Amino acid sequence: MDMKELFIKIISSFHTTELPEIIPRDVSIPVDSGAVIAVIGARRSGKTYVILDIIKKLIKSGISKKYIIYINFEDERLEYIRSADLDNILQAYQQIYPKNKMSDTYFFLDEIQNVKGWEKFVRRIHESVSKKIFITGSNSKFLGSEIATELGGRSLPYEVYPLSFKEYLLFKNIPYNRNSIYSSSERAMINNAFEEYLLFGGFPEVVMRREIEKIATLQNYFNVMITTDLIRRYNLESDSIIRFFVKQIINSNAKEFSINKIYNSFRLVGYKIGNNTLYNYLDYVKAIYLVFVLNKYETNLRLKEQGSKKIYSIDSGLYNAVNINEFDDKSKLLENVIFLHLFVKYNKEVSFYKDEYSECDFILSKNNKVQKAIQVSYSIVKEDTRKREITGLVRACKALKLSNGTIITYGTDESSVESEGITIDVVSAPKYLLLS
Repeated sequence: MDMKELFIKIISSFHTTELPEIIPRDVSIPVDSGAVIAVIGARRSGKTYVILDIIKKLIKSGISKKYIIYINFEDERLEYIRSADLDNILQAYQQIYPKNKMSDTYFFLDEIQNVKGWEKFVRRIHESVSKKIFITGSNSKFLGSEIATELGGRSLPYEVYPLSFKEYLLFKNIPYNRNSIYSSSERAMINNAFEEYLLFGGFPEVVMRREIEKIATLQNYFNVMITTDLIRRYNLESDSIIRFFVKQIINSNAKEFSINKIYNSFRLVGYKIGNNTLYNYLDYVKAIYLVFVLNKYETNLRLKEQGSKKIYSIDSGLYNAVNINEFDDKSKLLENVIFLHLFVKYNKEVSFYKDEYSECDFILSKNNKVQKAIQVSYSIVKEDTRKREITGLVRACKALKLSNGTIITYGTDESSVESEGITIDVVSAPKYLLLS
């Protein structure tokens, strides 16, 4: 079957297939902006369902499905497609619907970055065919810098992450009311859901699977990210080296790390590799949304880039599924969940505070102005833990001229305390995630 015939089959099949039931995500994407909409995020984070939800809304608004082209480039039939083949999409559609105006047609190109050279095709469609273009991809560089280069100001990026805790409860059909969130009837359901969310994370497909299947599914995601998104996409030669590197990064979750330490780990096991290569690997791992790097708070940009850094995973469940430690550290899982919530809510303006004596987990800013200081601790029941967390938070608040701070815990030991003139609110993680 030649490419045009294949696209005729794919387009026709989409038009005759009923769309799945979709639970809407908490993301607002314009339908007729005139720009190329780029939906970007980690593999399996729900990008496809976000654009299918847009398609359903278009159909509900009166747009005929015959004016919608949806192509999933993860379709195994398109594994060896080249950029020169993409024009067959237009030819196939025009052969099926010769009377339809292409300018009225919506293009949804799912995981388009799988096709090398896709940018020129998208630009050509936008310039001469249709302004109604939506693309998705699992690589921030491919769908960020490359779109900016090829399309300039004609593109709008939207990032999709695994489910927030609010979305998680929606997917699990667990109701909650902001005014009575801690009534006795709701508390047990919400806390049980949070325990599961902490351990297995928020990838939509994982949420809907049986518990016995969750870890295996997450491990499969991890393996596909390594083989497809890293090794194949970046033409990396050694599977064992890149896996060793990623495991070192993952094992640094919620901790400070440095490339030099990882370099020394490579030397200890006999791998010969340069520091520059390891920095490149870190860029690749960040680009596929596997991990995020958190900088130490600094007002000087150069010092921020050169200073201490911490690693967080895209998903607590994914970290939990591939963690090589012999024990489950729920404190790190909790910190990871809070990090991702803050990272999205504060538009990536998150850092951590550290001085000679103490540390504060998260400093939140808006337009480069410090807003809040937050400490995360699984429990502060033990006196030494309580003292350490309060000391770190108070020192950060004083240094950054904040009058109050927050400690987020796993449990329900909520209170408000005063220390050295700083007001500290202690709040449980489920409540903070749902009400903040």
